[in-house]
Amino acid sequence: GLGHFINDLEENRQIFMDAAALDEFFCAKILFAIDFRAQRWMGQCRDAKEDRSTVDDGIVDFSDITEQVLNGNFDRKLPPTFKTKTPTQQDNDRDDSLPPQKRSKKEEESKRRQENITNPGQCEEFKMKDDEDWSLFKNRKTLKWRPAWDDKCKMCPRWHSRGDCFPDCNNAASHVTYQEIPDEKKASYRTYLKKLRKEA
Repeated sequence: GLGHFINDLEENRQIFMDAAALDEFFCAKILFAIDFRAQRWMGQCRDAKEDRSTVDDGIVDFSDITEQVLNGNFDRKLPPTFKTKTPTQQDNDRDDSLPPQKRSKKEEESKRRQENITNPGQCEEFKMKDDEDWSLFKNRKTLKWRPAWDDKCKMCPRWHSRGDCFPDCNNAASHVTYQEIPDEKKASYRTYLKKLRKEA
């Protein structure tokens, strides 16, 4: 449902932000896609009355939207009732009122969010296998299995297993090379991978 989608959004916040930076209508498309399906589902609930056998609850399972965003192929045609800006309006909406240095800082921040960083000291045994898909690591059912790095964050599987991540990741504190990981945390991460791959 919507609650799971919100959790997915938070877990993949940077990817959604990047998509929004590339498409000014991205947020509108996401909201329209959700609203369209929610309205359809509520219509089925209304018509079902006392018998819900005709109600398809899968309509409000928005996990496919998340997958499309993560795979870079999400798109939703907006109806013509959505007002789009003319080039003149877009020019007027620019932050030209900001001093050049602040405008440059804002543009640099947006660019930084779109750039990921690579783990220079990734451990071979922690790397994803050739036949593994990233969805295995971001499955919401397995999030609780991630070992703690400290009392504020977990060990980041994107950094340690995929080999790259974003500078403002919620688990950025764990973005260290293999040599810098304490032995007990290495052992915890091995246990996590073993459990994760057994689940697959």
